[in-house]
Amino acid sequence: MTDSDKEKDIKLESLREWISEEGWVDYAGLAKAPDILERNVVAVGEAKVDASLARPYQLAFWMNAYNILCTWGTLQCIRKKKGFDGQLGLMDKFSFFFSDKYLVAGQKMTLYALEGNIIRKEFGDPRIHFCINCSSFSCPRLRRDLFTGGDLDMQMDECTYAFVNLHNGVRVSFGQSLTERRLVLSSIFKWYTDDFRNWDPPAGLADRVDRIHSYAACEGRVQRWMVGFGTVRTKERAVPSFDELERLGE
Repeated sequence: MTDSDKEKDIKLESLREWISEEGWVDYAGLAKAPDILERNVVAVGEAKVDASLARPYQLAFWMNAYNILCTWGTLQCIRKKKGFDGQLGLMDKFSFFFSDKYLVAGQKMTLYALEGNIIRKEFGDPRIHFCINCSSFSCPRLRRDLFTGGDLDMQMDECTYAFVNLHNGVRVSFGQSLTERRLVLSSIFKWYTDDFRNWDPPAGLADRVDRIHSYAACEGRVQRWMVGFGTVRTKERAVPSFDELERLGE
């Protein structure tokens, strides 16, 4: 990414110092240095996003904004609740996602609206589900660095790869015998079925199954996946439909 590319990104401050390589946030550390989060929240609200900004830079901003606001909201929960154990009650969860509003690029909106009405609806790339983190234990890992428009496609691929291979996003479950295997997908594939159903495979990949398969880490893992997907490479290759994959989601 060139210096001119960097200048196109909406300026936010990285939280890398407080995010581990595994994607865990050091909230205790952030609580002692809240200014950086507060500056980011202000910057998110004051940002200017319009058609003059190329779409990759727009998406990079919206995903950065979502991750920053979720981190900020979680820190507020910790501050408000003595002995907070990381678990939110039903009403707290409702407020966190559906009620509490933040200023984002000059618009008041909830986290739910930011994800559903902008990030998902306007950009239609299912990989976003591996890039945004709602502070839940089961979420894909939180990226340590900010997303940048110039390298966004590569960064989103990296997040997808990490989720599929490192976070049990897709795994093969073995039954009582070696021939009993089934594909187990993260609930994300079930919750956002339509997003993945509309994920058109690029040239060279036969279907969406192959597209998910393409993020396998190594040859050994690929062989396990090929069995799990029912994709042993023969003329009689039988690939389950996406509806069948959906029913395997946890």
